[in-house]
Amino acid sequence: MTTIVDFLRARLDGEERTARAVGPVRYYVYRDPRRWEARHDDGAVLASGEPDLRDHRADALVDHNGHHVPGRVLAGIEGRRRIVDLHADRHDAASVATLRALALPYGDHPACDPAWLEPVDVEAPTAPPAYDPDATVRVALSYPGVNGNATSLTVGLEAVRAADELVLMYDFNRDGWSVRREDFPDDELAFIGAYDDRSWVDDGKGGEVHVSWGITPPG
Repeated sequence: MTTIVDFLRARLDGEERTARAVGPVRYYVYRDPRRWEARHDDGAVLASGEPDLRDHRADALVDHNGHHVPGRVLAGIEGRRRIVDLHADRHDAASVATLRALALPYGDHPACDPAWLEPVDVEAPTAPPAYDPDATVRVALSYPGVNGNATSLTVGLEAVRAADELVLMYDFNRDGWSVRREDFPDDELAFIGAYDDRSWVDDGKGGEVHVSWGITPPG
């Protein structure tokens, strides 16, 4: 079965053969006191009319045909080929919409499937939310350790600078939160009591110090 990609490539190949067969061309406007003519450089008359300064049809025809000389047509074909190749093996909505848009000029071709001319709804990307330094993400561990529930929470950072992931777990034996680095799970950075406003932290010398909500040991 012919796919939209096959269809588009066949049309572009045909347009390329036609453009190369035409070869280099030039268009110009000829004027005399009685009339004007828009001509191909082989002398063929594209259009003509009575002299009238208000009638810019001749110049418009020359400009229009100038946009369709073989050199520019071939460049456009190559550009559309690259777009087709980029989306040929993708099936997301944006790629489908892109290929269908390229098929629109060929809607009257007998090999064109009418379904290829139908628009595709593509959701516009949403802008990221504005930075809020006070934004908080709240996570609750539901009955950790019971029935296979999660027992710890790992917190990481995705930003310009990387940071070690921290692991926060609840220690039921001591009734409080234990904070550790993920890469060094056996080394506790701090212990925060569940109800006390004072916490035990590593003093850096093999012991612990009872401080008020601190996690950095004293020097």
